[in-house]
Amino acid sequence: MENDFFKPIMPKEHGLWVWVFLPIFVGGLFAEGSLADFFLVLGVVFFCFLAMTPTRMFYKNRKRGLETASNVVFWSAAYMVASFVFAVPLVVRQPFLAAWILFVVGGFYIGMRAFHSGFHREAWFEYGGLAALSVGSLAAAHAVTGATTLLNVGVWLLVLLFLLDRTMQSRRVVRLGGFQLALAEQQPTIAGRLRPVFRENLLSSFFAMLFALGILDRFHIKFALFWPFAPGFFVTLFFYFRPPHTLKRLGYAELFLALAFGASFVLISRFY
Repeated sequence: MENDFFKPIMPKEHGLWVWVFLPIFVGGLFAEGSLADFFLVLGVVFFCFLAMTPTRMFYKNRKRGLETASNVVFWSAAYMVASFVFAVPLVVRQPFLAAWILFVVGGFYIGMRAFHSGFHREAWFEYGGLAALSVGSLAAAHAVTGATTLLNVGVWLLVLLFLLDRTMQSRRVVRLGGFQLALAEQQPTIAGRLRPVFRENLLSSFFAMLFALGILDRFHIKFALFWPFAPGFFVTLFFYFRPPHTLKRLGYAELFLALAFGASFVLISRFY
């Protein structure tokens, strides 16, 4: 039992790691300047994200009048204290980011309420949550440069465009259910039902690339940063002809695309 007490409680939503940290890394590593305060932003987000799971368990039990295990309370408090330890020097060094810290705290509380009330799976909440997470790109860029420039606003819009596009595509497929995906290869009629969905996703990818070009032009960002959007288009094209057999395969594909987007975006911005 003692070992269980000190065993860290980790988030169960494994795919959420990418959506939380992708904006931070893209915005912070794209910006030019010192990375010292970038790591403070990263620490605030990292421990705040870890605190979500035990705090959600504590909040849920409290609303139901149930007792919460001591290790849950311990890790909730430990993660929050660790996040606060990173937040204090960040605000001292970058007072403007105090507004972002308050934004994070507000989002944290809303997240608790959402999971307890059951509307965290609603489309409007998911898209709103992604929009809130994408603001991390601006916070990280501000921490590096010491200012919020139009260039960094453009990068934030590109990140938000990518997050929304891939999430909308995934939601269209998930609504079909894993059963139909698994049978698509054996039964042509089911594969035929999937094809219009992936056709919509293909159109969505195409328009995402067009919007990306518009953002690049409007904010005077190098046009080579159009290419991080290309893998999403080609993966969607591949799924149009060969639908994924399981939702897990779709999830891995989206994970690959997010990592490829972040890595290629930073590499192109730094070395091209």
